[in-house]
Amino acid sequence: MLAAALVLVSACGTGDPDPPGPQQLRYGDDPAQFGWLTMPSRASDQQLAPVVVLLHGGFWKEPWDYTLMSPLGETLSAEGYAVWNIEFRRVGGRGGWPTTFDDVGSAVDHVARLADSHPVDPAQVVLIGHSSGGHLALWSLGRDDAAIKPVGAIGLAPIVDLSLVDSAAELLGGLEVDVPDRYREAAPALDPDRVVVLHGADDTTIGPGHALAAVEAGVPVEHLADVDHFGIIEPDGPAWARLQAELDQMWEAAG
Repeated sequence: MLAAALVLVSACGTGDPDPPGPQQLRYGDDPAQFGWLTMPSRASDQQLAPVVVLLHGGFWKEPWDYTLMSPLGETLSAEGYAVWNIEFRRVGGRGGWPTTFDDVGSAVDHVARLADSHPVDPAQVVLIGHSSGGHLALWSLGRDDAAIKPVGAIGLAPIVDLSLVDSAAELLGGLEVDVPDRYREAAPALDPDRVVVLHGADDTTIGPGHALAAVEAGVPVEHLADVDHFGIIEPDGPAWARLQAELDQMWEAAG
């Protein structure tokens, strides 16, 4: 379901072929610098698809990877979105400070390059991140030097307070007392006008209390009953309808 105000990718005639499946495309030379682009079903070559960038969780560490978000990406592409499911260097695989952040910024900005060869709209981009990927999505939203200016970001059980997560010290190379500048630069952007947080009430990995910083910043936060940490990214789960609704509202607010 997409808002009517959007420039959508509409269905072509009944004889038009479906677009190819996910394409692995590189945004850098490192083996981890790639993403999977999935164009919406039955896309028209005369219209531009809005883009959803997916950022996976896993406490910024290997071996967790982009496949965590693949089912959600398939469903979003069926709803009319171009989906850019990105990978990046993580702790344990040449990632950390500032490498992981550099990769995420480059991957998001790569949407501008994708638009050179695919019918995607670089002015219609929403970031969706889960867990530590939610942190990265919200962080990326606040980049001052970004080539891509996302419409907004939706955090699914996102880490919004780095001081509450032990793994942040591995990501940033020390505790907050040791490297305060890094924690400040790595902090997520909590813009009430462009950020929404959905959190499972049954999440014991990133508990609902982790959303307190977002609430204090005025960001809309919704706690979903009967949803746990991974249930919130299941496209056939109870969180899916809320994600659809938030996406529609985000597009409408952007005009």
